Amino acid sequence: GQALALGFETRLVTIGSWLMLISVQHRVPPILSGADILLRLLLFWAMFLPLGQRWSLDNWLKAKRGADLNAADQENRRVFSVASAAILLQMGMMYLFSALFKSNSDWLQGGVIAGTLAHDFYAKPLGTYFLQYPLLLKVLTWGVFVLEWVGPLLLFCPWQHAKARLAAVTGLAAMHIGIALTVEVDLFSPVALAGLALFLPREFWEHPRLARFRTPGLRVAQPDGKTGLPKEKHSPWHYATQGVCLVLLIYVVGINIKTLQKQS
Repeated sequence: GQALALGFETRLVTIGSWLMLISVQHRVPPILSGADILLRLLLFWAMFLPLGQRWSLDNWLKAKRGADLNAADQENRRVFSVASAAILLQMGMMYLFSALFKSNSDWLQGGVIAGTLAHDFYAKPLGTYFLQYPLLLKVLTWGVFVLEWVGPLLLFCPWQHAKARLAAVTGLAAMHIGIALTVEVDLFSPVALAGLALFLPREFWEHPRLARFRTPGLRVAQPDGKTGLPKEKHSPWHYATQGVCLVLLIYVVGINIKTLQKQS
């Protein structure tokens, strides 16, 4: 876990982390929650992504060794693959299908959050305190319902891309932080927040307070995605792994649709 957080031998550590996670989860399937499944899926897609290219020990060590700048610029290309699309769609589907599941009279009447906080097993002290304000809890219930419908649309909105994503990430992150403060949800909020970080636009990471931590010698791709480099050639192994990702992405979408049909 520490090696993954620091970005040391990132690809290998990501694969190892995923294997160890599913090994543990398969030993205790009755107690798994949505957070466990989401973490497992995000780690799986991450195995096919170049996580070590930014703010990692791998990148820092490469710069310290005086890596060829041309090689560094090659790594500066924007990541666009089936795996990168899949990990983003995974988060979007979570909110979309959650909103579809919530499209029932309980949520529309606004009593779900109050009902959840009424159970001592789920409610934290702060959540129990909010039971004094039933109208506020009703508004928050409707707010969560609307946010889970609107959030996925903003995350993938092609117009005002950066502003739309920042608005969606801010709203959804606030929702998860509020849930973590009031309800016992185990790892769900931290895992969801980590997944939302994937949607932070380039403008966020290029803010002066963050840009100064970027590894020297690497430059950010221009808005049109051009770097002045020849078109990158991929190996057959790359196309094979992306083909696997495509098949599994279709499978994940099918599982979500099937689960939705069972609920209805």
